[in-house]
Amino acid sequence: MDKKLGVYLCSGCSIGDSLEIEALEKIATEEYKAPLCKKHSFLCSKEGVDLIKDDINKEGINTVIIGACSPRVNYDIF
Repeated sequence: MDKKLGVYLCSGCSIGDSLEIEALEKIATEEYKAPLCKKHSFLCSKEGVDLIKDDINKEGINTVIIGACSPRVNYDIF
């Protein structure tokens, strides 16, 4: 099975203030050829998690990269 990459970037919790989210989107789509790259202001919310789940089910995403809070903080969510 070929990988279909989905990249999800959180812009909330001061991450958006610390990182250049638009530059990361550009790297994901242009350099890494990710067919799907989305940003969300609160990725660990139910809405953010549902966004990822919907893309897995509807878009066939089978490889996920999440740029958000440390896994130590939200391990149980992601």
